[in-house]
Amino acid sequence: MISFEETKPGVEGVLTLSGEMTLECAEEIKESMLKALSSVGHVTCDVKDVTEADLSFLQMLCSAHKTSLSRRKMFTLSEARSEQYEDAVQTAGLVLSCSVGEADTCLWLLKKGGSKMENIAEGAANG
Repeated sequence: MISFEETKPGVEGVLTLSGEMTLECAEEIKESMLKALSSVGHVTCDVKDVTEADLSFLQMLCSAHKTSLSRRKMFTLSEARSEQYEDAVQTAGLVLSCSVGEADTCLWLLKKGGSKMENIAEGAANG
């Protein structure tokens, strides 16, 4: 299921993704991301209820992030992320691999907050 809600009209909104985020629903995901980015300046993508994620979904997240930067907007992920989402990012090898924009905006670099992937990222950085 995909839904978008403007929390501050024209300024901020939340794109909520739940269930399977795979190639089979790629077109719907893409259209929802583009619509959200056209509506507000800052989109937060809520992935806490994603039950399955594949590489096509992760690529779309990265593309939405790049699109937001080119439009001088923000596209971020919610702090709460499902285990299935985090597993997909780790399996794809995307932790610490961003080469777009400022390092602090990258979707794959996690901030302090106790995430399972944060521990992996810190372990990789500390050798």
